[in-house]
Amino acid sequence: MNPQFLQLLGGLKKQTEERIELFRGKHESLEKLIEQSYRCIMTTEPYLLQSILIHEGQADSGHYYSYSFDGAVWRKYNDSNVTEEA
Repeated sequence: MNPQFLQLLGGLKKQTEERIELFRGKHESLEKLIEQSYRCIMTTEPYLLQSILIHEGQADSGHYYSYSFDGAVWRKYNDSNVTEEA
């Protein structure tokens, strides 16, 4: 094989490995930032779950329905049917 071509491939391999390490470092930093932000928000900011959207079926087809909480009662919204849930 051509020595210049092998040298070029070796250089590209080294650059690729360096970029992979750089991205790994950035990925770790972002994961830590997300975890710290989530932990901070979830422990200092109270929240009240108000609604849930549910999909049943496959990725290309199915049916959606939802639950919503008005502060006192959970309701299920399924097309035109609305029911109070226990």
